[in-house]
Amino acid sequence: MKGASTMTLGQRIQYHRTKLGLSQEGLGEKLGVTRQAVSKWEADGAVPDTDKLIALSKLFSISLNELLQVEEPEKKSGAEGSSQKKRRAWIPALCLAAFILGISAFAVTIGKGMGALHDELVRLENRVAVLEEEVAHPGLD
Repeated sequence: MKGASTMTLGQRIQYHRTKLGLSQEGLGEKLGVTRQAVSKWEADGAVPDTDKLIALSKLFSISLNELLQVEEPEKKSGAEGSSQKKRRAWIPALCLAAFILGISAFAVTIGKGMGALHDELVRLENRVAVLEEEVAHPGLD
């Protein structure tokens, strides 16, 4: 098989189909599709539906990752790999710090709102007291 990573999905389907000794029509029959559908896949004119991709991987006895050529990220070596690990180690700490700052900002906002409500309540209580005094002793102004 030529460089697997340079092959298209269609080329990988064709490779595994011929490896099993199946014609396009034969593969189509096994998957419940037409020979033309298989031809389109192999020519990279169409991509099989998910259920067909799963069936293909089972039929070819390979993983979906292998069929689709989903590659694992390359392992970094030496200083580059360790510096990435160090950077990744900060991510949870930064997330926690952002969360704490968010909660603090929320608490301050709520506190200010509560303070404003308290001030308004005191103002209204004072106004009620003045009105009660005016009702109790009319004409003292």
